[in-house]
Amino acid sequence: MQKSNQAGLALIGKYLKRININALIDPAFPVRSGIANSDILKSYLGLLCLGKNDFDAIEGQRKDTFFARALRLRAVPSSPTLRQRLDTHAPDWFDLAERINGGADPC
Repeated sequence: MQKSNQAGLALIGKYLKRININALIDPAFPVRSGIANSDILKSYLGLLCLGKNDFDAIEGQRKDTFFARALRLRAVPSSPTLRQRLDTHAPDWFDLAERINGGADPC
């Protein structure tokens, strides 16, 4: 069942598809196995859009089909995976966000 506080996630998902976030993140930050880094980033952006910034809040979204579908996630990460990947890649992803927001070519 869709919750009204999640309705905006569909718009966020459409925007992330429009800027082709998967193509920007996954080739630049590949993983050998497990959850793609684009799904890590989209999952955390989804949490932020819900007003949650605690990594553990992702656990409440792991079985929420609307959350995954709206953000076009192949998989929703666990809180330890989310925390570890963001710790590893956050500085590079901040640079990418600046290029996307500034209108510069993100590649």
